[in-house]
Amino acid sequence: MSVSIKDLLLAVQKRPCLYMRKVSFDSVVNYIDIFLSTKRICGINDSADDYFSNHFHLWVCKYFNMDEKFCVHWDKIIYLNSFSDEDAIEKYFSLAQMFFDQQQA
Repeated sequence: MSVSIKDLLLAVQKRPCLYMRKVSFDSVVNYIDIFLSTKRICGINDSADDYFSNHFHLWVCKYFNMDEKFCVHWDKIIYLNSFSDEDAIEKYFSLAQMFFDQQQA
């Protein structure tokens, strides 16, 4: 059984120090990118991972009322709309959960 992006995000949110040496917004983003890239390279297909990879960016653009034609990568959008690195991390996990909740609805 393979771990999905949703499961990984919940685990990292609960205990980030288990997954990365220095916890920062960039570290969290890089960890998630590496996770998704590794699964893709190994041929491990998961519909939740694919959906997250293909739709989270546009969802974040819409959430922050940004024109998707001029929208930068989702991590930059979240960071620019945060007060601190810690706030960006919390916001990312919160937005990802909202994204998954809407997907299931």
